[in-house]
Amino acid sequence: MTAQSTKAAPAKRAAKKKAAAKKKAKAKAKEDADDDKERPPHPVDRVLWMVETENGWKHYSKKVSRALEEATRGTDSEALRE
Repeated sequence: MTAQSTKAAPAKRAAKKKAAAKKKAKAKAKEDADDDKERPPHPVDRVLWMVETENGWKHYSKKVSRALEEATRGTDSEALRE
């Protein structure tokens, strides 16, 4: 090996590592973007909210469940405070 090729070898390895890291980061970003895509929600009429009490879980009425679900899906955070 010549002096020039021995200097080039670490640079090539570093370039390969950098390219591999960049490829891995790009794949991770794509995976994160796929996770962030909004999944289609269940129909509001099929959602039933519950509350845990000392005696177990109790269902909210369909009317209250619907209001809570619509508030969490939209931007109506005021309805959740009531």
